[in-house]
Amino acid sequence: MDEPGGANRFLGGLLLLGLGVLFLLSNLGYFSWGAVGRWWPLLLIAIGLIILLRRSPAAPAAVAPPASPGEPAPPAPPGAPVARLRRGFPTNAVILIGLGLAFLIDDALGGRALPALILIVIGATLLLRDWYGRGR
Repeated sequence: MDEPGGANRFLGGLLLLGLGVLFLLSNLGYFSWGAVGRWWPLLLIAIGLIILLRRSPAAPAAVAPPASPGEPAPPAPPGAPVARLRRGFPTNAVILIGLGLAFLIDDALGGRALPALILIVIGATLLLRDWYGRGR
């Protein structure tokens, strides 16, 4: 966990493991969700939205070499390409939001559409990520 974000990944994995155990216990009849059982997908959507809102600002795609210490940076020549700001596609946030919506829709439709909705969410996310990468 010495790398940046290592603690977040560990906490996220621990959270997913705990939720998985609770779902398993619920399916085996040892745990009851009560009213939370219907609305838990909103938690996935909220986490996805928080991830989107907390994204770091865009970083320059290309950086000019630094000037010598104490000297101002040289101006860019006319017609030189301007460094574009680039942010990666928020795959994890989109998947969480999409899965939350898929579970809510599945509950509204009576529990028959979940496998198809999950495939649609993952496929759409992959296509959007590819499209987003090409536009840069």
